[in-house]
Amino acid sequence: MLKERIKLLTGDVPAREVSDLTDPALIARINEVSAACARNRAWLDANIDALLPGARGKVVVVAGQEAFIADTYVEARGRAEARHPDDPGPLVERFPLVDLERV
Repeated sequence: MLKERIKLLTGDVPAREVSDLTDPALIARINEVSAACARNRAWLDANIDALLPGARGKVVVVAGQEAFIADTYVEARGRAEARHPDDPGPLVERFPLVDLERV
């Protein structure tokens, strides 16, 4: 197990190909998803105090600038998709049970 972890960290890393993104449809889709995710992030940042402490230990999915809180990702994501099926950028967070000090 340790040898496998060392191998992952030090060797046999596959080469990566870097290329320019030129497909206008793909660029538009990436921008759409990014903008939706940014809107959901801004909503979460503005409403975090209303969600906590009730969201501690739970999964929070924000879609359509609305929070869906559940014990599992599948449940929270399912609720979000049912309510906002066209949101291309849902945001997923999991808040620890206790507020940990940040360093």
